[in-house]
Amino acid sequence: MINIQKHALATQVKLRGVVDSGTIVVTLQDNGQGFDLEQPLTGWGLQGMRERAELLSGTLKISTGSDQGTQIKILIPYDSSARR
Repeated sequence: MINIQKHALATQVKLRGVVDSGTIVVTLQDNGQGFDLEQPLTGWGLQGMRERAELLSGTLKISTGSDQGTQIKILIPYDSSARR
């Protein structure tokens, strides 16, 4: 959220979380300026998110492009039978 505020120039942000077929899906989407995924990342925000997702055996997917906004999707496996 901080990176959206600082860099995206977005006017709308959507945060959605659902459990779907044994997977927790968290989606963060903005309508900002996007960025080039081919360019090296300069901060630790996305790398930290990726590392945290991987610690939970999950994945982080980024969809973005210049003037297309950005969507970050985190997918984490969820076993409902493991609940206490």
